[in-house]
Amino acid sequence: MSITDRSSTRKSVIRLPEVSEITLLVAIAIGFLVLHILTATLLMPAATADAAAPQEVRAVHTD
Repeated sequence: MSITDRSSTRKSVIRLPEVSEITLLVAIAIGFLVLHILTATLLMPAATADAAAPQEVRAVHTD
């Protein structure tokens, strides 16, 4: 059995429906969005209780 015969046999066994270009682009966009949301949640520092407290007001002296 040659290599081309094997590949044609595999192709006939696995039949995936054809995906339209718009569907493919939407899937890529959703994956891109999910990846960025996960990256942001993992890399951004966690909010602490002190971060919600008001910060000191510093007086600015001008002439």
